[in-house]
Amino acid sequence: MTKSAQADTQRAIRDRRVFYRWLWLVYAPLVLGFVAMVVFLSGVMPGFLALPFVALLALDAVSVRLLVERRRRKVTLRVPPTLLIGVGATSVAVLAGALLAWMGIDRLSSKTGPPLLVTGCFLMVAAAFAPAFKLLDLVARVAGRTLLRIGGEKSLRRPQPARRRSQPRPRKAA
Repeated sequence: MTKSAQADTQRAIRDRRVFYRWLWLVYAPLVLGFVAMVVFLSGVMPGFLALPFVALLALDAVSVRLLVERRRRKVTLRVPPTLLIGVGATSVAVLAGALLAWMGIDRLSSKTGPPLLVTGCFLMVAAAFAPAFKLLDLVARVAGRTLLRIGGEKSLRRPQPARRRSQPRPRKAA
């Protein structure tokens, strides 16, 4: 691999890491804060969630400040193409599931209705759990790499035969 290709690969990895850090540490708390605010204003939030709610609002304030600062400095975040592919595939699964469920509800009294409904609902539920599956995949990969790094590396390699040192030749007597 050439140095420029290696540098491009390293830059892409760094950009992806930065984007996902922003996604989980800035954008996700903002969405969660909005949902928590709606639940709080509706009056159904339990009392024991008051302290985490206040902490979430403080994190949201920091997130808004980070967003404003990033906009002010005109720093762009590159969206990884794999994320776009994943969101697109999830959207297609939800739309196809909604269409199949709608067709199944329409034909519920016929023989083909219930299988359409079940298939459509399965697609929508699978799409709903896709982020959790991705997170589980990420955790499993990190745990596997960590376990291999801890001490399993030496046991995975084949044992190398001991090298024999060459014996000096005996000198002939003259």
